[in-house]
Amino acid sequence: APSAARIVAWSEVLALPPAAPPRRPILSDDLAYILYTSGSTGVPKGVMLTHRNARTFVDWMAAEFEIGRDDRVASRAPLNFDLSVFDVFNTLAAGATLLIKDRRKVREAGKSSAQRHREYVAMLRDERATVLYTTPSTFVTLLEKGGLDAAVPLRVIMYAGEPFPPALLRKLMAALPRTRVANIYGPTETNIVTCHWVRDPPQGDAPIPIGREVDDTEIEVVGEGGRRCAPGEPGELWVRGGTVCVGYFGKDELTRERRVESPFHPYPAHFWRTGDYGRRLPDGTLIYHGRLDNMVKTRGHRVELGDVETALSEHAELAQAVVVPIPHPRYGSTLHAFVLPREGATQARPEDVMRFLEGRLPHYMLPWEIIVVSEFPYTSTGKVDRQLLIRTRSASDEQRI
Repeated sequence: APSAARIVAWSEVLALPPAAPPRRPILSDDLAYILYTSGSTGVPKGVMLTHRNARTFVDWMAAEFEIGRDDRVASRAPLNFDLSVFDVFNTLAAGATLLIKDRRKVREAGKSSAQRHREYVAMLRDERATVLYTTPSTFVTLLEKGGLDAAVPLRVIMYAGEPFPPALLRKLMAALPRTRVANIYGPTETNIVTCHWVRDPPQGDAPIPIGREVDDTEIEVVGEGGRRCAPGEPGELWVRGGTVCVGYFGKDELTRERRVESPFHPYPAHFWRTGDYGRRLPDGTLIYHGRLDNMVKTRGHRVELGDVETALSEHAELAQAVVVPIPHPRYGSTLHAFVLPREGATQARPEDVMRFLEGRLPHYMLPWEIIVVSEFPYTSTGKVDRQLLIRTRSASDEQRI
């Protein structure tokens, strides 16, 4: 029987039009991606970042942390969190191995929080992870519940997204004595703009420096009226450079509020107002003091929530502590401390913790109540969900004073 197959000459194949549409040239200032962040407001904002922003960030991270083909990078961040940009692009660009835990297995029903975190640490150990970049909250949980220790061959860890209480960082560094530790800072809107290598375990309770500017970045500490602050004087951190975003998607007015003309340059230049509060030391090192909107008025005094959290972190039987403000008609705000005791704790009852704080803080900084929890809720980006804590502080299974 005659064959139905058609014979096609190779010259005919070569003459066919391409199956895929022609590639559009990509320019540095073209939009690369949009990351949604709610920050401290709880209202999502789409941060528009260009190829230039991403490339500047990735190139600096690759050089600073010497990511190579032998590295095994553990990816902890979801793709909507800016930490994932490093996980994916730096790992693939270096030809390194990206370790991704199946989130469906992580969330299997019936597993306790401790079991899930022990399994994650076991994965890091078994897969010989060498690099991990995540938030302080996640590191504390992996340490306290997962048993993170030197059996995991991490050569470097980087943390960002929130301050690391010095007492808890000391414990992490004691558990990982051969691992290098870096504190890197930058809101989603600016990518990473500073770096500080923590070479020795911190002493005392002074905040960990966020370091100095990375390549192609300029930071000014700005006071009221747009004036440049003197060394040691606190103010808002303004950032300009190759990693700063275009603005917020669909929020032109908010973009104009944050992207401001420079009062410090004789030529046209723009800064991004971060809303973060900090100061510069005489040697050029920057210290982060929290969000401007984390400065709350309580009992007639201004209080930085992080200062109360730092005091709580010094309690030997607390694994973690978070302080949130609640509006009050008479006092402006009242402070509410959520504390997570260590396993086997005997002196972590609310009244024990309050007595501990009374010896370290002035009266106006003492929490209105202390709430003991069995675990903290987390956002999808690995930070403690402070908004949820505020909404659920009256849950029936909490202990109060």
